[in-house]
Amino acid sequence: MECPQVFCFWVLVVVSLLWLYGCFGCYEKERSALLELKFSINNPNGTFLPSWKAGADCCSWEGVRCDSNTGRVVELNIRWTRDEGLGYWYMNASLLLPFKNLRSLDLTGSLEGLIDEEGMHLSPID
Repeated sequence: MECPQVFCFWVLVVVSLLWLYGCFGCYEKERSALLELKFSINNPNGTFLPSWKAGADCCSWEGVRCDSNTGRVVELNIRWTRDEGLGYWYMNASLLLPFKNLRSLDLTGSLEGLIDEEGMHLSPID
């Protein structure tokens, strides 16, 4: 049974576009984790990372690089993104758990240390 030419044409176009452009955005879990990370960096009352907005494709955000095939975050470069006037930043280490394919992480700046989910200090950053 042959498929109609028009149908076959459109299937070919869609498959070609998917192959050419790959994934069209980041994973929801990763986007949510990035927004939590932004809140942590900006807390209280900071204004850094303005391109990080709910509902937007996190692969296009400042400092975020995604794999073009999977849409997974592979690099996160948010160095010097915290206003020194806000004091030191202790990041909850669990915020990084959703990033299954993360290969590069740069948090250089005012990151003082890591904390676990209960708020206990894990380790200072030297």
